[in-house]
Amino acid sequence: ARLLAGDPEYRSLFLATRRDVPEALLAALAGNDHVTAIHFEMTKWDDAQCEALARFGLPPRATELYLMRNAITHRGIASLARLLPASRLRSLNLSCNPLLSSGGAWNYSTWLESESAFRALGSSIPPTLETLNLNETETAKESGDPQTEVLVEALATRRRKTGRRLKVLYLQGNSIDDATAVRLAPALAGAGIEEVYLGKNKIADEGGAALAAFARSEHGPRKLSLYGNQLGDAAAASFADAIAADPILELLNLSHNAIGDTGAGRLSEGLGTNSRLRKLDVAVNKRMSDAAKNILSHSMSPEKLAKRSARAFKAAALQLLLWHARRRLDAEGEVVLPLRSLPHGVLTLILDLARPGGFPRIRP
Repeated sequence: ARLLAGDPEYRSLFLATRRDVPEALLAALAGNDHVTAIHFEMTKWDDAQCEALARFGLPPRATELYLMRNAITHRGIASLARLLPASRLRSLNLSCNPLLSSGGAWNYSTWLESESAFRALGSSIPPTLETLNLNETETAKESGDPQTEVLVEALATRRRKTGRRLKVLYLQGNSIDDATAVRLAPALAGAGIEEVYLGKNKIADEGGAALAAFARSEHGPRKLSLYGNQLGDAAAASFADAIAADPILELLNLSHNAIGDTGAGRLSEGLGTNSRLRKLDVAVNKRMSDAAKNILSHSMSPEKLAKRSARAFKAAALQLLLWHARRRLDAEGEVVLPLRSLPHGVLTLILDLARPGGFPRIRP
């Protein structure tokens, strides 16, 4: 702590010694004005230390807090929820902690305590936080466990009230099954999270259909990863329909699932009307033949992507051009042509890309 305080060149503290972190260090850190990244992974960090951290506070410039692979339970989550609102954190990593552990037998009171802690965590996210990592915390250990849903619903409520949203959410390796995914999908859409990682769970076709609906929704994700689940051809068909609607989705990872050639064919068809998807990963689907994988790979080639993007731009450009070309009356009743409001470069680009074949290219 004295070393950090004496030299402003030190911006990061890495302490992964599997030893208890003394409160004296936390007290010293709280007053440090230049440390931005704090790593306390594998330090036997537990609920008591979460409470101590909430009491002392974070360094004023701290933007990253890593507490993975420790012994934090839902009680520690409740303490962190009190710490977060006043922080400037951009990334919080709580992966590989037993967040659903109670330290003893579960009862109704413990259940309510856990649910309350996760709701508080979702509600206390500071405006600066972009990434929350809850990988391998078993926040949905069984389909009846509400913690994952409670957390995301709290994020959705926060977005409705403040307009603020989390950018990246990791929920990999948490035993999320079909029933949980079906309930989780609408909350994810409401939260408007840009990148959602749900790999290494137990999601099959029913949950896949719900997440496909999330992917094509108005506030769907830019990136969605479902690798290592139990998705089959029916889920692939659901995602094909979502892709065909040309949502904002840019990356979709369906690798290490159970999709066969039928699902691959549907995905290929869906890509025909899509102009935004930039990466579709279907590797290591053992029921899918190499020929089907090659067809999908060809559909995602740079040349195919460019053609689909150009086609979509032409359609949008024509609509924009026709809208601006309509005659309108201004406030004094005079005829105006909104077409003149378009910048010259934009107008010529639209005319160039939307022209019928055979016309010469227009030069600005």
